[in-house]
This record gives sequence, structure tokens and C-alpha cells, in this order.
Amino acid sequence: MFQWKSNLEFYNKHFGATFIKKKLKYLLVFILIGEIICGFSAIFAILHFLINENTFYGFFTCVLASLLLLSMLIGQRIAKDYPGAMNITVYFIVAIIGVILMK
Repeated sequence: MFQWKSNLEFYNKHFGATFIKKKLKYLLVFILIGEIICGFSAIFAILHFLINENTFYGFFTCVLASLLLLSMLIGQRIAKDYPGAMNITVYFIVAIIGVILMK
């Protein structure tokens, strides 16, 4: 969000040989909005759990984070950045464990 121009330049190079390049601005906006929603949702889920001892919003947050990470993982695979995809996979596994624990 704060380094939009440099991030856009980096991802233009990263996805330069793929069909994603033409829609990159929209995809970055989607990821940015998703990250903001996940962050606020996580704060709300923690507060809700501390007050009501209910994990519904934690489950919802983990599902949102999993979907967001899955979309980034697919993007890395399309760009054929396998080490980057492997790094995202670790976070995806943690988010899935969160989904299982919050169920």
C-alpha cells in the first residue's frame, strides 16, 4: 500500500511472461483489500474470543486468510516461481491448521 509503484514494477517483471500481466493492477488491489479485511477480521476475532469465548469469527478469519493465500499461491505457480510458492505454502498450511482448530 505504501510502496505501490515499486511493488507494481516488481510484479510487472515477475509476471511479465504470463497472462496475468494485463490484469495485475486489479489483482494487486484484490490482494491489498483482502489483506486489510483479514487483518481487521483477525483483531475482531481475537477480541470476540476474549470476551465471548466463541471461535466463529476466528474460523471465518482463517478461511479468508486461506483463500487469500491460495490465490497468491496460484499466482506464484503461474509465474513459475516455485521457491516463492513453497514459502506461501507454509503459511497456507498454518492457516488450514487454524481452520481445523477453530472448527
